Amino acid sequence: AKADVTDASSMTALALACVQLGRLSGAQTRAVQTAADLAVGCWVKTIETLEDVPKDTVGQVKRIDKDGDARVDFEGAGEQWVLQRDFGKISVLSPDLMVEDEAGKTSLAPPEEVLKRKAQREEAVALLIRPTQAAGALDVPNDEGNTVLLHACKHGLWGVAEQLLAAGAKADVTDASRMTALALAIAHGHEDAAKMLIAPTQATGAMDVVDDTGSSALMIAATKGLVSVTEQLLAARASDRKSVV
Repeated sequence: AKADVTDASSMTALALACVQLGRLSGAQTRAVQTAADLAVGCWVKTIETLEDVPKDTVGQVKRIDKDGDARVDFEGAGEQWVLQRDFGKISVLSPDLMVEDEAGKTSLAPPEEVLKRKAQREEAVALLIRPTQAAGALDVPNDEGNTVLLHACKHGLWGVAEQLLAAGAKADVTDASRMTALALAIAHGHEDAAKMLIAPTQATGAMDVVDDTGSSALMIAATKGLVSVTEQLLAARASDRKSVV
């Protein structure tokens, strides 16, 4: 089988596996990603209090209207409309996080089952990296401009990102919003991934790339109050200046 074959969204098998692992890892996503992932029948969890629905409440999407708003049946709170402006308060759950009992009732899978499924996903991702590299498809972007490395950084999969960089993935690629992997990791609050990405991003000369809003990785880190990341970004810049002198 060819590792460089893509689906209708220009996603390789490695990219698809990485996205599923990210969802299973429970990483929070931005509202735009939630909107893209929502579908009737999928399960979501509140990551902030949503009116009278408490944080960490699970619910199933029952309907999506023509405006893109979702009707969700929340456990203990009943059916409620979640407007697009509030999509940043919910996160789409991976099917791997859910389990169905003999009576047909769906609930969150027990921790040991989630860990087992996560290990299987991690194994699949690791297995696909080498053949995807050999096929020259590590940096193939999907329809939204996201490469596998960008997907990994959005979901905080710093271990996967490290493997991808070691295999030759480019740290200076940007998504449709001109955000680098480093900027995405910072924007999503994934500090470990961000710190790991500083050196390879610095090596490609992409430390100060600005996105569509004119923000650099340093600006995003400072805005989010990520002190240790900000310190390392400044230290890397100082190192650059010394090497020039």
